[in-house]
Amino acid sequence: MGESGVAIADEPRQAAESHKNDAVCKSGDTPSSSDRPVRVYADGIYDLFHFGHARSLEQAKKS
Repeated sequence: MGESGVAIADEPRQAAESHKNDAVCKSGDTPSSSDRPVRVYADGIYDLFHFGHARSLEQAKKS
């Protein structure tokens, strides 16, 4: 668990890249990440959303 108390997945970057390359469009091109929306699932109860919550969501989006 990181300093902020957020658990971080330790999937190797190479495995993540190979999963990304598995998706192929009909035209034969790989889809760019900017074409797809980024969705993050955050389990928890956020009755008061603060800066720490926003940082954990940003970190999840970047990984």
